Amino acid sequence: MSMDEYLDWLSRGERQREQTKTSFIQQEMTLEEQQVVASIFSHRDIDLQQLK
Repeated sequence: MSMDEYLDWLSRGERQREQTKTSFIQQEMTLEEQQVVASIFSHRDIDLQQLK
């Protein structure tokens, strides 16, 4: 994924990201993996808020 693609993905909106994240997690991951991913996402969202 290029930087432009990443920034585009980030700009699509919180609701769509939440839906995508949730469906992906439910389909592909164990409970332990879900917790790790949720932690990563929450840290990333906090980092983005600090950059604004």
